[in-house]
Amino acid sequence: MLSTTRSTDGLVGRLGCMVAACGLAISAPAMAGPDVLDLVPENAAGVVAINNLGAAKADVLAFMEASTIPTLGGDLELILSEVEGEAVRGDASAAFFLLGDGPGESIMLIPVTDYEAFVTSRGGVGAGVEEIEFGGQDAFVKSVGNGYAAMSDADNVLEGWQPAGGNLDTHVASMGSRSLDASESADVFVIGSIAALAGDWKEAYEGMKGMAMMFGGPEAAQGFAGVDPLVTSFLNDAQTGVITLDFAGDGVTARLLSKFKEGSMLSGLFAGQSSTEGLLDRVPDMPFGIAAAYDSSSPGVQSILGMIQASLPEGQDAQTQAMMALLTSSSGGSFVMGAPSMQEMTIGAGAFVRSAAYYRSDDPAAFKQGMAQGLKAADGQVTEQEGMSFTTSTTYRPEARTIEGVTVDEWGVTTNIAGEANEQAMQAQMAMTMVMGSNGLGGYLASSDNGVVMTMSRNSQMLTQALESANNGGGLGTNAELSAISGKLPDNRAFEMYIGVDRLLGVGAAFLGEIPPMPPIGIVAASGGNTAEIALHISPAVIAQGMELGTMFGAMGGMGGPGMDFEDEDEGGPAF
Repeated sequence: MLSTTRSTDGLVGRLGCMVAACGLAISAPAMAGPDVLDLVPENAAGVVAINNLGAAKADVLAFMEASTIPTLGGDLELILSEVEGEAVRGDASAAFFLLGDGPGESIMLIPVTDYEAFVTSRGGVGAGVEEIEFGGQDAFVKSVGNGYAAMSDADNVLEGWQPAGGNLDTHVASMGSRSLDASESADVFVIGSIAALAGDWKEAYEGMKGMAMMFGGPEAAQGFAGVDPLVTSFLNDAQTGVITLDFAGDGVTARLLSKFKEGSMLSGLFAGQSSTEGLLDRVPDMPFGIAAAYDSSSPGVQSILGMIQASLPEGQDAQTQAMMALLTSSSGGSFVMGAPSMQEMTIGAGAFVRSAAYYRSDDPAAFKQGMAQGLKAADGQVTEQEGMSFTTSTTYRPEARTIEGVTVDEWGVTTNIAGEANEQAMQAQMAMTMVMGSNGLGGYLASSDNGVVMTMSRNSQMLTQALESANNGGGLGTNAELSAISGKLPDNRAFEMYIGVDRLLGVGAAFLGEIPPMPPIGIVAASGGNTAEIALHISPAVIAQGMELGTMFGAMGGMGGPGMDFEDEDEGGPAF
């Protein structure tokens, strides 16, 4: 029988689980284009749609071949297996939707050229609700007109549902322009009502907050005080959520979008412009493990920072005050964590020996002062964990040296671990040394033409490279590989990050074997049209390498979830 979207097998089933886990319990759908949504009831409990069956099949096949994924399983594979089937319109849209929470209360809408030919070629006669074979499974089917057949694994569900049509305008009204654009360009999309789960979300958040405050004490309470207004506004104002998936031979792009009530505070925050453009040009172009940029100049981001600061209790600690001052004295920045070698880490150079940051600022002196105050506030802090005490010591020396004619400040952070000299303490100290370096974390600060540069190690060559990029551009943002990934992600970004998976895994090459070159994973946070979104692009090479490592460690069955347990001898490929 058909599993449809109630199934947890295959891609679409996993999408449904992911959406529910994020609080996007799928509800009234919305879309500007596909005809199929005109038939989807306004009160449908969930919907997953395919814009164009033939195009989606070609894109998914190209992605699977490049990623070496043998099969998707579930509903998506089922429907794509019938794209060239008798009387199926391969150039039209299709959808799955839920009528309720009970098992079997789901319906699949398939575009057909001739309903009678569609049914009779699959064992039916073309009258009323009847059973046929579709994609190798038994299903009940009936005609709903407008060039569509409806199928379900429960005959009573089909008999009880009477399609009305004319629902597209209502669906479109629940969407914003940004979500509509994202959906139109995707192969597969999921639409959901965040508002429908606001009550459940609030209850879960309050429970999490209470638990954290019980164990975390005043520090946890202070942390929640800063984010409470944002969480409350989100729960009150978030309306429609959208997840889109666009497949291609060079990767898959996923976008998660959330639209807010017109006139609400968050709607206003996410209506403005943000841009990280050019910020990664200001850090050196080098092989990297992580690279990121942020824009805090937009009114929306500034409002969020102000809201957090205003929500913090009076008498907040000096370190928090200093960090807020640091954030408000910069309008954006970028960071690159160059990939260290295992040798550099084992000799005590630390994981950040090749790392640098750029902070855009009209007042470099104020930024440096905020840095100095933040370090001073952290000096001498002690935390206790599992029988060990961690004491932080910090230093900040203005005008400590001159490098290539530039006067630079020097900063440093060291952590001393005290406690019983057992294996756990030794492992903690070893890990601390590998990450922070044998002399602790430290580096240089220097003013650039339009801000401040900072190195994460006392590496004069890195400082010189950082100043060159900050002053003249032409840095990492111009890298062809990074630019190619960036071009697949949406604009109006407040934040972007790239993860060099191959460089990070390369640190453990002695244990993992040779790691092939891979494009970085790209992640952005963006907004526009009263909508906030997070987008991700991941290449087939990364997925293939992940599957290979999963097989190596014998963990793919536990990591992949339902539908991801592949047998070594399974070389049959997808059913379509």
